[in-house]
This record gives sequence, structure tokens and C-alpha cells, in this order.
Amino acid sequence: MAGGENVIARPECAGSRPDEVPPKALHERFTLCEPLDGYAVHDHRFRHYVAPVRLGADPGHGDRRILIIGLAPYAPQL
Repeated sequence: MAGGENVIARPECAGSRPDEVPPKALHERFTLCEPLDGYAVHDHRFRHYVAPVRLGADPGHGDRRILIIGLAPYAPQL
């Protein structure tokens, strides 16, 4: 498999492609490669982009499974 790069950027970059994100707005770029790899962000402070995954040059099948969990603080006012 190839692709699947993750880009974490500031909220004003929502809807932008990674090559359109100014360097100062970029928080992190990485690819999760190993089983159970993970990354956590505060959902309201960042935007997340994942590049498409495609068949790589190596023979055999490819498999990518993801689990996205969105967390945000919740403080009810009673």
C-alpha cells in the first residue's frame, strides 16, 4: 500500500489540500504504518486530512483499517 499521509493543521485550514496549508498553520505530517498506531488531537483546535490510500508496488494485497474517535470536553451547566 502507498499513501495515507495524515496532516494536522489549524482550523482555518479546513477544506484546504495539504500543499495549500501555510507552514505556520501546519502542526504535524505523518503516516501511520504499524498496527495500532495512533495520534490524538483536540478536535476543536485542529483539522485533520488523510491522503488517499492506493495499491503499492509490492505484490500481494493491502489492507487499511482506521478508527477515528472525536473527543471534546463536555461541561454541563446545571
